[in-house]
Amino acid sequence: MNKRAEIISEESLDNSNDLWADSVTTGWEYTCNLSLTTPKICIVNDGFITNDTSVKPKLIGEPNNFGKDGDPSGDFGSWIRRHGHEEEFEELANISQDMIYARPTDIGRIPPKSKLEVDFKSFLIDFRSIVESNISVEKKIIYDK
Repeated sequence: MNKRAEIISEESLDNSNDLWADSVTTGWEYTCNLSLTTPKICIVNDGFITNDTSVKPKLIGEPNNFGKDGDPSGDFGSWIRRHGHEEEFEELANISQDMIYARPTDIGRIPPKSKLEVDFKSFLIDFRSIVESNISVEKKIIYDK
């Protein structure tokens, strides 16, 4: 008697939250959208790395959603799988100087790990501190740290 192997179609896995569990993921890195509308908590945590692969990380500053591949992804950011060779690749590819790796922002594409990215994130954090504060609009206009 021939036993037929069960074949799982890719369509049935589209919304599966179990797709994250693989043998090559060594951790997760949070990446936020560098935008004026992104909450401060997301920008502050941009680049945060967790090496815990036993649980899928939760999104920062917004309800958890999952992309087609099962990775946590939302309106303001997402968690990206790490595989243990990211630093070597970044150094070899010199990603801070190469626009092919640039991140989209409100002011155009910015290379990751560059001085421009650091400066823009600092600006966004200051901007969101003002926007998210409870002070009056008049005081926000003349806001001074």
